[in-house]
Amino acid sequence: MLQNFLSTHQDLLWVLVVVADLSTALILYRVFGKMGLYTVVILDVMLSNLQGPKLTVILGMETSLGVILYSGIYFATDLLSEKYGRREGQRAVLLGFVASVAMILFIYLSLLFLPSQVPNHAEFSNNIHEAMKTLFGFTPLFVFGSLFAYLVSQSFDVWIFHYIKKETGGKHLWLRNNVSTLSSQILDTILYAVVVWAPVVGLRDALYLASAKYIFKVIIALIDTIFIYWACTWNLSKTDWQESFNVHNNENQDNDLFMDAWLGKTPLWKVFWIYNIFFGVVLFGALTAIIVLMSSIASTLILILIIALGGPYIAWVLISIWRCANKSHIVYKTLTKLWVIFFILGLVIMAISSIYS
Repeated sequence: MLQNFLSTHQDLLWVLVVVADLSTALILYRVFGKMGLYTVVILDVMLSNLQGPKLTVILGMETSLGVILYSGIYFATDLLSEKYGRREGQRAVLLGFVASVAMILFIYLSLLFLPSQVPNHAEFSNNIHEAMKTLFGFTPLFVFGSLFAYLVSQSFDVWIFHYIKKETGGKHLWLRNNVSTLSSQILDTILYAVVVWAPVVGLRDALYLASAKYIFKVIIALIDTIFIYWACTWNLSKTDWQESFNVHNNENQDNDLFMDAWLGKTPLWKVFWIYNIFFGVVLFGALTAIIVLMSSIASTLILILIIALGGPYIAWVLISIWRCANKSHIVYKTLTKLWVIFFILGLVIMAISSIYS
């Protein structure tokens, strides 16, 4: 009876799922502290990727089902950023990215196994195999689009959240929570629509789906403001007992060369010429070798490996260069930031041209 009721009240079901998702995040945070929020990010990333291709109609608008749980990721990263700092928010984003890559990679590998042909189980095994191919048959387009949109938009969300917090002196939590979420959601929605949906359903329908998705994201962002204010009043010092250890070892952590570059503490020349140019050439050569050696393997698997190996490093280098440039001479600062902007634009143009070619 409950199933029949919800099948005829889809709008109510949507509201219940949104509240359930945010409530789950609160419970995990209350019980496990920031580790619970890491869990929320990873869980929602994987579930939204699985539910993303499913289209449904809510409030009279066609939209992707993945928008419900995907929006919960912004709530978790904003709460992490507010309570534990920018570093923890960005760490959660990267954890979600790695989890997505690992999930896609291992699911794809599982599809390479042939179904059992033992007479008593052959029909069942074939049915399950075909069902898994339908559900998990990721295309290179979907893999690149979802991972690219996630990493760019979530990193922007963490950055703009702390920028607003700094400019407002830590006041107006509602402002930075909503502005960071809504602005990064615009970025995510446009990237996903252009890269993933436009080649499948056409640009016009893709923009329609994007506009509908964004409306739901706005509603969810307004709802989660209440939850984040509630969560920020909790004192979870006992739950996060390990933080006392980290505080005593903070000086050792600051000596990490990757973190120094990420925080803008490394000289610009070192980040640009050594980490970017030299190691970039080494990484590009290694990826080229992988493509040559694995040319007989499906293109989807090659793309996953390239994104998994090169994507995080490129993102780290570009962000590090941008931040390290802030402490350099105005000429070097300007030239370097222009180089970063044109480099990113070049990557986007190449990706779009390869998709539509």
